Formats: sequence, C-alpha cells, structure tokens
Amino acid sequence: MPASSAPVDGVIVRRSARPGDGTSTSTVTEMFLLSPDGPRVLKAQLDEQFVGLVHPGQRAEIIRERDDGSRIAGTVSRVAPVFGSLAAAGQSAARGDEARTLEISVRLDGPRDQVDRLVLGQRLIARIAR
Repeated sequence: MPASSAPVDGVIVRRSARPGDGTSTSTVTEMFLLSPDGPRVLKAQLDEQFVGLVHPGQRAEIIRERDDGSRIAGTVSRVAPVFGSLAAAGQSAARGDEARTLEISVRLDGPRDQVDRLVLGQRLIARIAR
C-alpha cells in the first residue's frame, strides 16, 4: 500500500495525537498543526480608527516587538471584511470597552534568510506606509 502524503509540504509544529491514541469520526479534533512551506505571512490587528487607511498593496515595515534594529519589508495582502475584537484575540478588556479590530495579512517580502530567522508565533509590529 503506498504511503499517503500531506496536502502540502511543511513542518509539523504541534502534535496532538500520540501512538496508541484512539480516534473517532464523531468528534473532530486537530491531530497535527502544520506550518506549510511557502511565503511567510504576518497576521495583525488593525484598530477601528485606521479602517479605510489600510488596503491591499500598501507597503509595510515589519519590526520585532523587542526591536533589535532589523527591518523586514512587507506588503498588505488582505484586510478582513468583518470586525473582531481584542478581547476575542485573547487580550483582556472590560466589557463594552473592547477595541474593535480588523485582521490584516501582510506578506513578508524581505530577504529569505531574514524572514527565516523569525520564529513562528513571535510578536511583531507592522508599520503601514501611507
């Protein structure tokens, strides 16, 4: 029997299944989290006050939250059509005092070696050019 393959090439970054664990089709559970090989994308929140000022195609500058002086070029590739909130993103806020945000995606265009040094899940800041 031929071995099955993953839908895309990548690296398994989290494994929830262990040898000997049972599975069932009645409950859907994530067995593996895969980081696909391909262009890296930054997912960021855009505060409501900036809606309309950011759009796909705009240039961005990506820096680490703990700024080490390095900069990575990026391009806004998507602006979500629906609002979320910071509280929904795991940050605490008083009820009714939540900042409404849109999720944006920024494609990282910098040199491959610079982008590869970023760690998945690392806190980054995107500065969007006007």
